[in-house]
Amino acid sequence: MSKKIDLVELDEQGRYRCMNCGATFDLGQETILEQHIKDCIRSKPPVSGTPQKPWKTMSREEKIAALEAADKRMVANREKAEKAQTKTLGQILIDTDKVLSAYVAALDCTVRFKKMTVEQFLNLPKNDVEITYMMVYYQLHNADESVTKEQVYKLSFDVADCIMNAMTEAHPFLNIASPKTLLEALKAEGSGES
Repeated sequence: MSKKIDLVELDEQGRYRCMNCGATFDLGQETILEQHIKDCIRSKPPVSGTPQKPWKTMSREEKIAALEAADKRMVANREKAEKAQTKTLGQILIDTDKVLSAYVAALDCTVRFKKMTVEQFLNLPKNDVEITYMMVYYQLHNADESVTKEQVYKLSFDVADCIMNAMTEAHPFLNIASPKTLLEALKAEGSGES
C-alpha cells in the first residue's frame, strides 16, 4: 500500500477500517482498499470522533494480538463448517433471498434489507458517493419495494454511509483472505516493525 496507509486501521474483527469514513474491508482486499482511500479523501470530509489506533502506529505485539484474535475467529468458523449441513443450490438461493437486519447505532434503529443481486452490483455507478446511495437503495428496496431511489437520495450522506456500514458489518461479503497469512509473516520477520 502507499503512504495513505495512515488513514487505515485494523479493527477488532481483524478487518481494515478507513479512518476517514469508517468503511471496512477484509484482509486480502488491499487493492480495493487503496482505491477506496484515494477516492474517499477526495469525496468525504474526515469523520468526527476518536479514531481507533491505526495499524501503522500499533506495536508489533498489538498487531500480533489483533491478527491472533482474527485467526481464532476463522478457526472457530472452520470448526462450525465441519459440523454444518450440506445444501443444494436451490436451498442456498432460498437462504440468500431472506430479509436481513442491521442495527444502525448512529440512528439507534434497525433496518431491514436484502443483499444486492449480481445484476445490481454490476450496475453500480463509478462515483463513490453514488455507489453508497445506490447500494443502500438496492438493499433496502430489495426488502421493501416501497422504498424509492428518491427517498434514499434525500438522506444526508453521513446517514446513508452509516446505514451502508451497518449493513456491511452485520452481513459482510467478500471474506477472501485469512489473517493467518499476515500473522505468520509478522511473526517471521522477528522484532522489526512493518
